[in-house]
Amino acid sequence: MKKIRLVETSGRMQSFNLPHEQFCSAAGQCSCRSVIVTMTDASRSSGNRRPRPVRRRFCGSLTLLPGETSAPLPAAVLEIDEVRSALNSRPRRLAVIAE
Repeated sequence: MKKIRLVETSGRMQSFNLPHEQFCSAAGQCSCRSVIVTMTDASRSSGNRRPRPVRRRFCGSLTLLPGETSAPLPAAVLEIDEVRSALNSRPRRLAVIAE
């Protein structure tokens, strides 16, 4: 799999979500996190409440500090709309280094 590095060039911290539909499918590996959230169920008849654990999936993310170069990433990161926008912005906010 082709790898790249991203370099933050704007002098500001940048953070990007890695949506499952765009990144995980193209990368061939899931970067999403699974978290158990406690919900509260209420009985309509008695009004009693009880906690109920629910598993939720959250997309992964990528954060770059000012001037930081990322660790090697799958080239699929270039398919993410937010990353593409940062690469095409003027002045450019990100640069790509091929591995």
